[in-house]
Amino acid sequence: MAATTNGDWIEMRKLILSKMDEHSAKLDKLCLDVASINTQIAVINDRGDREMTAARTVATKWGAALGALVAALVSGVIGLWRNN
Repeated sequence: MAATTNGDWIEMRKLILSKMDEHSAKLDKLCLDVASINTQIAVINDRGDREMTAARTVATKWGAALGALVAALVSGVIGLWRNN
């Protein structure tokens, strides 16, 4: 078995540090991708919330109008029954 020289250790150290740098760069890119995806999700959620709020507002207005119409109709029918 050949004894490793100081030069071999230096080369292995360089290789390990190089691989660590590569992995660090990949992790940095992955973190940026995750942050971008999180931003896109937040925008989509906000848009959905605004659309849901608008739909609820429209539904509330239609519900109120329909409720007023039904109340007027019932009131009119009761008034006709009382007059007869």
